[in-house]
Order: sequence, then C-alpha cells, then structure tokens
Amino acid sequence: MKVCVISFSGNVGKSTISLHLLKPRLLDSIVITVESVITGERNDQYFSDIMDKIIEHDNVIVDVSASDTSDFLKKMKEYIGSHECFDMFVVPVVFQYKQIKDAALTIDCLSKLLISKDRIKVICNLVNSQVEDVDSWVDYISESINHATVSEGMCIEVNEILDLLYSTPNISISDITNDETDYRSLIMKSDEHEKQLRSGCSYRMAQRRLAVSCERMLDDTYTHLMV
Repeated sequence: MKVCVISFSGNVGKSTISLHLLKPRLLDSIVITVESVITGERNDQYFSDIMDKIIEHDNVIVDVSASDTSDFLKKMKEYIGSHECFDMFVVPVVFQYKQIKDAALTIDCLSKLLISKDRIKVICNLVNSQVEDVDSWVDYISESINHATVSEGMCIEVNEILDLLYSTPNISISDITNDETDYRSLIMKSDEHEKQLRSGCSYRMAQRRLAVSCERMLDDTYTHLMV
C-alpha cells in the first residue's frame, strides 16, 4: 500500500495520521516526510528519490507538508503517470472554513491529475462528538468537497493522548497500551508520603486508558479508510 497524505493546510493532522493511524497498521511501512522549508533538505531530485523508495518498499506513507504541497503536485504533473504509484491520497480536514477551502483546492488539484474519487479519501480530524453534530459536520464537508470520498467512519475524534504524542514523537500509542506495569499495585504499596510516585502512577494509568480508547477509535477509522 502506497499512501500520500497531503493538504495545502497546515495543522490539520497530516503527521499524526501518518505516524499514528497509518504506520502502525501498514506492515513494515516507512514514512517519508516532505518538509523542506523546515529542514532545507529538498533538492531537485527529491521527487524522483521518493518514487524510487516507493518502488523499493511494499508499504510507504508520504507525508507532504503544507508548504511543499504545491511543488509536490507540480512534480506529480511533470512526472506523467507518477500518481499511479499511489494507491490512496489522504486529505485531512478540520472543521474550519479556511481548512475546508484548502482541502477542496487540494482535491481539485488531485482530480485534475485524473485521480479517481475512490482513491482520494478525506479524514475529518479533531472531531468533538460531545459538542458537535458529527452527521451534519460530515454532510457539510461532503457538500463543500467534490471529487473525493467522505464518510462518517473516516473521522478522528479529539483525544488527549494524540496531543501528548505530538510533543513526544518517539512514543507510539502501542508503547503506552502495551505497558504492562501494574501501577495500581505500585500505588497500593507506596507510602502515603510518596505523593510524587503516586501521582506519576495515576498519570500513567490515565494515559493507558486514553491510549486504549484512542487505538480502538483509530482501528475503526482505518477500517473505513480501507473500504
């Protein structure tokens, strides 16, 4: 599976989707980040290098930064047929006017490259189901965006653990859920004066519960994404 995560908007969750939704579920996958404005590492051959890696590996996720999206799409147009190397294009969007317009622009550009609607998937990110009408949210996105697939199942709800992982990219959700430490026993065995230890254990327990909830949600999102 070769997936390109792309949008003209920043801060819509491209890296989170690449690292925490897609990578753990695509066996032995690699993530290629296109982020030249920050790293300054992009060269004229970067697109060709990406295409080579896509051929070399079975599962590849290309995470294109907002600042590189225009050039990436231009390169894809120049390299005739290069879009066929990707099985799917994922366009994240949050429920804000500018981000929706940017998503629509991204999708229109992909469509002009003759990429079919079923290969362009919109993920509605940072959905707060407690205060938002998710059905209306998704319906509005669907009406605003043409040439892409949008569904209620392809949503990622707000979850505190994702904010934590954003600031600590070396830790995965699986790292937290697979932590078998018995924090409850540690709390019970600790002295009542060991407040810092107790607080730390309680925090880890809360993290694990959030991670389990988030992992199940992402499993469901991934299932709908791959339909």
